[in-house]
This record gives sequence, C-alpha cells and structure tokens, in this order.
Amino acid sequence: MWSLNNLVSQSEAAKEHLASVFNQSKEKESQKNEGGTGATEGKEEAATTEKESQSLPTPTSAPTPTPTIASIPPKKGNIEEKEETHNINMNWDAIKSGWGNVVNATKEVTKEAIGKIEEEQTKIQARLFQKGPYKRDLNLPLDTASLRDAEVVYITDKLITMGHPGMQSAVDGDITPERKLAAIAHLLQKRHQGKYMVWNLSELEYDYSVLDDQVMTFEFPGSPSPPLGLLMKILMSIESWLKADPKNVAVMHCLTGRGRTSTVMSAFLCWMGEAGFVNPNRALEYMAQCKKLDLETLTIPSQRRYVGYFSNMLDGVKPSQPPLLLKRILMSEAPKVSVTNIQTKTRPVGVFTSDVLLYLHIQI
Repeated sequence: MWSLNNLVSQSEAAKEHLASVFNQSKEKESQKNEGGTGATEGKEEAATTEKESQSLPTPTSAPTPTPTIASIPPKKGNIEEKEETHNINMNWDAIKSGWGNVVNATKEVTKEAIGKIEEEQTKIQARLFQKGPYKRDLNLPLDTASLRDAEVVYITDKLITMGHPGMQSAVDGDITPERKLAAIAHLLQKRHQGKYMVWNLSELEYDYSVLDDQVMTFEFPGSPSPPLGLLMKILMSIESWLKADPKNVAVMHCLTGRGRTSTVMSAFLCWMGEAGFVNPNRALEYMAQCKKLDLETLTIPSQRRYVGYFSNMLDGVKPSQPPLLLKRILMSEAPKVSVTNIQTKTRPVGVFTSDVLLYLHIQI
C-alpha cells in the first residue's frame, strides 16, 4: 500500500518538474524573440544610413562584387517561429493530458488495491477471532458485506433495525456470527459512540460486551407481537432513551429483523409521531419500503392484525381485560337429546355430581 501511494507522490513531483522546465524554456524563447526584434531595428537604421551615404557623391572606384544567393544564410521568418512555438505548445498539451491520464489510472489502481487489502484484513481478523467475540479497530473501514447480510437499515436518523447480530450468514460462509457482531458494533461505535442502545426482541442472547453492554432484552415466545402491556413498556423505554439526549439512537432486532421488529417499530413511529406517521398500518408499509420487501414477506397475518389493534387503541378504544381461562361449566340439569332425531343413533353419556356435569361424551 505504501509503495503505491509513494508512486503517486513521485508522479506528481515529476509532473511539477516538467511544468517548471517548460516554463523556463518559454521564458528563454521570449527573451530570444526580444533580442531578434532589437537586431532588426539596428539593421533598419544601418540601411537608412547606407541610403543617405549613397546619395552623396563618392569617388569612382572599382565595382564591388555582388553577393550571390547561395552565399546569404537563410533566416527564419516570424511565421515559422510562431508555428514552431505553436507545435511546442501542442506537444506540451499532449504530454500533460497523457500524464494526467497516467496519474488518474494510478490513483484508481491504488484505491482498488487498498480496498482489496482491507477486505483481506477483515477476513483474516475474522478467522483469527472466530472462536470468540472481538472488536474491530475503529480506524478500519466498515465491513459492508457483514452489514448487508445483517440487513442493517436506518428507518430514520434515530431508529435502526437489523437482523440478529449473532447468527451465521445463510449465504456467505465467511460471515461468521463473531464477524457479524463485530461489524455491527464497529458501525455503532464509529457513528454513535456512547449514544446507542439495542433492543433485543428475540429469545436468543449473545455476548453483549461487544456492544458495551448497551442491550435491553424483552423476551416473548413465538413470532407474534408482544402483549399490549409489554409493548407499552418497550415503547416507553425507547421514548425515554431518545429524549435523554438528542444524539441518542435506538437499534432494534429480533431473529430476522423483520416481523416482530417491524411491528414494534411501526407502533413506535405512531406513538411518537415520528416522520409524521399517525396510522400504524401506513407506518408498517413504510417499514416494508425501507427494507425493500413486500408486506406479506415482512410480516405474518397475526402481526398485521395486531398492528390494527394498536391503531384502535390510539384512536381511544380501550383494550380488553386480560384473557380468561375457562375452567368449568355449571349446568342445572342435563340436556335433553332425542335419539329419534339423530340419524347416526348416537347417545350422550354424562357424569353428574350434585346437578353438576363433570363429564360429557357422545357415544356411538
């Protein structure tokens, strides 16, 4: 990497040296032209003096021989000198353009080489620490391959969603869980140092120390949305974190970063009025656009229905009481069944205690 950068600097220095040499040659040429002009003026004065002397009477003498054309040295005219200067300028312009192309090509090759070296460094670092979590050097560039695999998406400038950071890539074997977690931590620490908090909505934990222990866990079973009580706790915790500092950002993930994450995040957009959203269903459609997925792929029907329940709650509809569990049924008397009206000739068999039906079975 150092040799390529050094090559570019040497190329620039050579270019400056050529420019200085050309400027010096142009100055010498201009001085020469000025000297030629003075010599021409002196010749004109000499010719005038010679004409005056010819007008005076001179003694007769032997005629002087007239010089022939072959004995007179040829002289360059002004037009030839201008053409020569023009050719020099054209040659220099060609040299400059050609040298500029060489420099640009060298810069492109250097940039491409640096990118490949940094990519190899990332892979080597991932292999060295594949047995345990690690942190990337903040001076290194972002591991964009791992970030794309984790589906890191900025919903707003303060809300970020992603897939589970501790999952192996399904398409690239080089993107291990350790590498993906290190890439996400590197992004958050580089852009939002000390100003981020992660909400884990999955049932799988990972080494939170890589994220400086800035992780809050909210577990609930299965893929559907959390109960309303738990949902309100999540929304209020995000609200408190973002209001604590204008620079704070909230990061949320589940297993895939889609269903549960999108449901809760769309509810929060309407809860806070972020980006002007008041309808959770519209917010859910916006989440699908951000992730470049259709709504059916992003969520399951129960999650979309749950978003509708939250929308009703925002409109003032009170949620129902906690769900009830049916434990028993009390009956004052056994039901009367007419056997003649049943074509299958089935008859009920029941067990009673103090007029209470304990067991009912339809026997064929």
